[in-house]
This record gives sequence, C-alpha cells and structure tokens, in this order.
Amino acid sequence: MISKFYRILLLAFLFLMPWQTRWMYDSKFLNGDFWEYGSASWYGTEIFLWIIIILFLVDLIYKRKLAHLFGKLHWQAHRRDFFLTLIFLFFLSVEVLHSIDIGISLNFVFLLLEGFCLFLLIVNFERPRHLLLAFWGGGVAQALLGSYQFFTQNIFANKWLGLAAQAANQPGSFVIDSGLGRWLRAYGSFGSPNILGGYLAVIFILGLLMYLNSRPSHKIFLTLGQAIILTGLILSFSRSAYLAVLFGWVLIGLFLLVRKFNFFNRLHLYGMYIKQSIFYLLVFTVLFYNFEFLFTARLNFSNHLEDVSVSERAEQYSDSANFFRQHPFLGVGPGAYTLALFRANPSLPGYAYQPVHNIYVLILTEWGILGAIVWLAVFGRLILLVRARNPEMLPVVFVPLIIGAFDHYWWSLYAGIILWWVVFGLCIRNKSEAL
Repeated sequence: MISKFYRILLLAFLFLMPWQTRWMYDSKFLNGDFWEYGSASWYGTEIFLWIIIILFLVDLIYKRKLAHLFGKLHWQAHRRDFFLTLIFLFFLSVEVLHSIDIGISLNFVFLLLEGFCLFLLIVNFERPRHLLLAFWGGGVAQALLGSYQFFTQNIFANKWLGLAAQAANQPGSFVIDSGLGRWLRAYGSFGSPNILGGYLAVIFILGLLMYLNSRPSHKIFLTLGQAIILTGLILSFSRSAYLAVLFGWVLIGLFLLVRKFNFFNRLHLYGMYIKQSIFYLLVFTVLFYNFEFLFTARLNFSNHLEDVSVSERAEQYSDSANFFRQHPFLGVGPGAYTLALFRANPSLPGYAYQPVHNIYVLILTEWGILGAIVWLAVFGRLILLVRARNPEMLPVVFVPLIIGAFDHYWWSLYAGIILWWVVFGLCIRNKSEAL
C-alpha cells in the first residue's frame, strides 16, 4: 500500500514540478531589490518531494530492504558508485565550510541533495514508462500555458500557483523589442522564458524518442502533444533551447543510422523520424510566417536589448575570472557567486547581481579547481551509466549540457537543479523498461 502510494505521488510530482508556488521564510535584498540567490524558501513541490522520500524509506524498512542495500554483495556490485558518492558528500562538507557565506552554501547544498534523492527515487521506480508520460504530460501543460501567455500578451499573478504578473511594458519583464513594439515572451509557470525553453527542449527530445518507440495507437496522441510542446518552446524565444533541440534532433537521426537494426526496422524508424521532422517543420513555418519580425529581432545582435544582453554576459566572464584568481582551489562557495559579486561591486542595482550564464564557469568559480574535478567525475559517471544502460537517451542528456554553456539556471535555481537530476534519473533507467 505504501509502495503504491509513493509511486502515485512521484508521478504527480513530475507532472507538477514546474509550478513555482513557495513560502518565502527568509527574504533577502541587495540595494533595495529582492535577492533570489541569497533568500530561502520552501517550494510546494519540495514539501511534496519530502513526503515521497519519507514514504520510500518507510517502504524499504517495511519490506526489510535496507539490509540488502548495505549488504556485502550489493556493496561489491556498486562499490565504484558508493565510493564516488562518499567523495561527493565529503567534498560538499569541505566546500560549505570554506564558503564566504556558510548559510547560503548550506541552502544550496540542501537543494543538491534533494535533487540527488529524487534521482535515486526515479532510478528505483518499477514502471519508468509511467514516469516518462507524467513528465511529458507536465510539459504539454506548460506549453499550453506559455502559448496562452504569448497570444494574449498577458501573464496574470496568482500566489497560489506561484505566478508573478508580467507585461510587455513592465520593467524587468523578458520581452522582444521588434521596433514595432515590445512583445512578451512565453514564461509558463517559471520565472523566466529561458527556463521554460530549456524545460520544453528536454521534454520535446524525450517526446520524439517516445514517439519512435510507441505503439501505433499512441502515435496520434504523442504527435498532438509534441506539436503543443514545440509551439510553447518556440514562443519562449530561447536561443539556447533552439540550439539544444536542433542538436538533439540531429543526434537522434545519427543514432538511428549507427544502431544495429535490420534493414526493415531501420527503414521503418527512419520513415517515422522523417515524417515527424516534416511535421515539426510545418509547425515552425506557421509560427515563423506570422511572427517573422520577432524571430528577426531576437536573432539580431545589433538590436538594443540583445546587445545589452550580450554585453552583460561578457562582463560576467570577466568577474568570474577575478573571483577564480582570488579563490582558485575551492572557489567562493556553493551558491555564493552573487554575494561575491556584491562584495566586489556594492553599488550596482540589486537586479544586476546574477550568476555567470554558464554552469561550467559557475562551477569552476564557486567550487574551484578541486570541486570542478569532483563534478567532472560525477557528470562523467552519469553519462557513462546512460551510455551503458540506455544509449538512445543520450540526446536527452545533451540538452541540459548544451544549454548549460549559455545559462545558469540548471545550477543556481531550485527548478533547474531538480530538472537536472530528473533528466539523468529518467535516462539511466534500465534499458529494457525505458520506453
């Protein structure tokens, strides 16, 4: 009974994960502006996650499985992963103690450990296809919400849903200045269109793999959902998400070429792949035809808003280099980048204190050389596990890895951290049950 209940809750969590309802119990401000990266809060889904974790542990105790997990045979079979996990946990402690602000780093590490617990729950789930469908269904809902926001050019506020009001003429909103006016980009339930874009990019590539491995009776349902997801993704106008989706789509095509299928299976899969690709191209063409001026403005780096964005990101790399020179081995501390930036430049507007838009540079700056080596080992091990157990899921894994070179939310915000571990958990699931 407990086992069934926590599994149902985990499916609900994956569907509801994007919603940002939260209780701010320790709000912090820099120069009068809210400081996201120094504040502490409890998300509704975070509380939901802890209920699932507790039920999972109770189920293990009830079924007397804990003895097996810590038994000699299990240790020998997974000693490499146990050893890496112990190093990982030890180094988290060292980094927190070395941080320029232990409180901020503790909050950040707590989010990492929550994500890791979620990863373990997913990896041990008995019916992974249900997880994939719940996760994909949440993406369809977000794409519908984002599309509604774009076409109505209105994002309403609702504290119970975690939505903040946004408008095209509101300072701080993510917009496109086309020269003919300001257009609000699709947010979904996230705090930024770029996060919506990254989230839908992962789900879109996952959905294409699900389509290729689905029964004929499910293909119409998946095709319709994929069209909705692609529409929301496009209307987020996230350039890094566009790039990651293009890369993932090409990688799936290459995967179909190199896998050992017989001729007729290969022909059948490639036929489905090409049909879906043509359909996706038609969806994009319709949107591009109606909003060509927005695509042109978004891809025009001489545009004022885009020029400012590029300039700000270039300055962030300079700041990161300075912090790295000051703290080369252990960094400024997990999650403490914006505090270091404030101490170095205390007169900036509060909203200007943002992490560098590159998770690899951010990790090097916050964790130092030693931390970067540990995280490289963790990432490498996760990718090797995907390659060994479920290689067709590698295109999904590369989506956050690519976007991470252009944005920070995968490593700085609750939504991104949780999504990161969900992606790897789903992709590492046993090959025979994956799709």
